[in-house]
Amino acid sequence: MSPNGQYIFHQTWTPKDFPNGKPPPRKRSCTYCQSRHYACDKEERHPDRCGNCQAAGENCVYPTR
Repeated sequence: MSPNGQYIFHQTWTPKDFPNGKPPPRKRSCTYCQSRHYACDKEERHPDRCGNCQAAGENCVYPTR
């Protein structure tokens, strides 16, 4: 809330706010992490499966667009 008692809403981003004119790409989560609302870390840690799938013994599959 702002000092005058008004609520501050989320800022609207415009293309000029980003260096190349486009927002950065969103990270994708595998289907297992999406279904459990977990943070998927495949790109950061593991070459073949994310840490959550590896710990649960699940196949790490990414949805197609």
